[in-house]
Amino acid sequence: MDASPGEWVQVIGYENLPGTPRPADALAAWLRVQGIDWAPFADDDIRIDHPDVSRHHARFALEDDLLTIVDLGSTNGTAVNDASLEPQAPVAVAPGDTIQIGSPDLLLELGTPPDSLQVARTVAQLGYRPAVFCTCGSQVTTLAAWPKLGSAAEGVLGTTVSWPSQGYDGLAGLAEDYQARGHETLPAYAITGYAILQVMEQAVTGAGSLDQDKLRQYIYSHEFRTAAGNLRYQDDGTPDFSEILLQFAHGKNQVVWPEQARTAAPLVPMP
Repeated sequence: MDASPGEWVQVIGYENLPGTPRPADALAAWLRVQGIDWAPFADDDIRIDHPDVSRHHARFALEDDLLTIVDLGSTNGTAVNDASLEPQAPVAVAPGDTIQIGSPDLLLELGTPPDSLQVARTVAQLGYRPAVFCTCGSQVTTLAAWPKLGSAAEGVLGTTVSWPSQGYDGLAGLAEDYQARGHETLPAYAITGYAILQVMEQAVTGAGSLDQDKLRQYIYSHEFRTAAGNLRYQDDGTPDFSEILLQFAHGKNQVVWPEQARTAAPLVPMP
């Protein structure tokens, strides 16, 4: 592939804990925008519907904390830091590496809140404006520190667990409590923490016991009404996938995916 400026996807940081929701699922909000269609395949691939990108173009893999990418024999090729990859030959990638796959222009940042805040500041200071910038790892755009970035925060996508308008059990009251404390957006950690307490309360009440084995059996066999949604736990101990994609625009977060919870259309390219 003959890569040129603007024709790349940049990966800054990564995390892949077994059983955790995939940022790719939330990023599916960016559907059919400017002819670029993202959606997760059942086999955990990400689809980029673009004429420069093959149906099975490249694959990321994470093993023993090493992230690699392999070109799957694509028509237009894949490059890392402007170096073209040989087909079927895995190459290690690290935070800050630039990966060229077709012409979409996306910055996907997966890191802790402090890292994400610093990346956003640096992106703004460098004057770099990708079409899409997603801090899809730490749910940092829901934190009180995010609006303090000023213009550096504008247009950036992020994720959270649920949104007050979804009407989940206890969610509206939790949002009102945090708004009274000066939080425009309900922090994701508050939703998760409250949902954990709700599961514990319902499990103890339903099992009628504090016995760990009885509680475990009850949790795996029942659905729980929580602020994060109506949850069932899978065999690996993780709940069913649930994610909201936000975009921080005009000084506040807006839901851009899923469509039934949307409060604003996604702004692509970012303003």
